[in-house]
Amino acid sequence: MPVQGEAIRAEVTVFGNGRVLAYASVVDNLSGDAMFIPAARQRMGYIPIIHSPGANGTLWRTDLWLSHIGGGTTVFRDFLHSDGLSYTSAGDASTLFTSRTYTVGSNGSFGQFVPPAALSTSTATLIGIENDARYRTNIGLIAPSPATVRLTAYDAAGTAVWQEEVAALRLTQFPLPVALPIGRITVEVLSGGGVVPYASVVDNQSGDPIYIVAQY
Repeated sequence: MPVQGEAIRAEVTVFGNGRVLAYASVVDNLSGDAMFIPAARQRMGYIPIIHSPGANGTLWRTDLWLSHIGGGTTVFRDFLHSDGLSYTSAGDASTLFTSRTYTVGSNGSFGQFVPPAALSTSTATLIGIENDARYRTNIGLIAPSPATVRLTAYDAAGTAVWQEEVAALRLTQFPLPVALPIGRITVEVLSGGGVVPYASVVDNQSGDPIYIVAQY
């Protein structure tokens, strides 16, 4: 019989020499919105957290999960509670740390799974970017210490269509200022400490977001 509840952790154990790719899909029964959850590999890192109104009547908020291996799970609903943008860091060898950022409407919720990520000074790429009439893209940078970052957007043909240097500190998030039907964004740390770059691509009609993890 399936297990039900709000703070469930599933563990996958592989016996033998085979390899598996484990994941879960959590679906909102009202909206039908699905959230893909990959098996946890990064246990320590940084996560953006938000409680803020967005475009088209959305109100974004972040839930945090802390799951202790061999123990229980704690869920912090709408972690910030009041308007603001911030970030948090947690996790260790015995604790899993994940989150969901979402908006709620009359037809249920639409959200994105946001895993922890480590700080890096390497050049990163955000792929799957779309900024047009159908979708809007927000760019985010987590920087615990001051850093200067160069962002460059490329269209489908590989042509640079926008470039800007950003002074990042704590959590910096802003909408992509140029139209980009299909493209990618590179993130180059010019000075300062490491950053966690990310993007969020939001469906303008439903409010459904996709969290874009940086690739190195």
